[in-house]
Amino acid sequence: MKISELKNFIAINKDIFLRTLCIIFVFTFFTTESASTNKTILAVNSLLLQFLFIFSYLMDGFAYAAEALVGRFVGANNENGLKKVIRLLFLWGIGISLAFTVFYGTTSNLILSALTNSEATILEAQAYLKWIILLPILSFTSFLMDGIFIGATASVYMRKTMMAATLFVFIPFYYILSDYYQNHGLWIAMLGFMLARGVFQAIYYKKAILLRFNSI
Repeated sequence: MKISELKNFIAINKDIFLRTLCIIFVFTFFTTESASTNKTILAVNSLLLQFLFIFSYLMDGFAYAAEALVGRFVGANNENGLKKVIRLLFLWGIGISLAFTVFYGTTSNLILSALTNSEATILEAQAYLKWIILLPILSFTSFLMDGIFIGATASVYMRKTMMAATLFVFIPFYYILSDYYQNHGLWIAMLGFMLARGVFQAIYYKKAILLRFNSI
């Protein structure tokens, strides 16, 4: 391996590491603030996070596919192939997110009952189900764009957008909204974070990926 290739490999992994730290910070902060409210809210938010994890497990499969396919077309300097695969990924992403929105909207209470037998916790959780129903459609872009950016080795922009979503969306949203909206403010901050990740990466998509083809 050439020195330049090794430096590039290290830089990419550094960016992915910093991105992962941001994710760890957001979820740790979310759990800590939940625990600082009361035990009921901690239990409720822990349950509701399972809805996010279930959706993320499925979307991560498409993100991994995006990494491989985008890497293939970028490496082959095939811009048309890249655009086609991204278009198909987003068609699948839209379809799956809409399906999950309907699924969560109609079965949330059944899922909660399967996760806990505490009626008090289920009753409290029902107040926040609207955020869970919105979660798939607001977050699917972030999963797909992560895979696209990693596949294109556009790790610098992925790291920048993740940090921007953390510092300029998640944290401000929480501190602005939490005093008035309490736990709803925490969930709005989480959904804002997930949405911002995808939006910021979409904004940088042309600069981070497509302009490469003009420079080759």
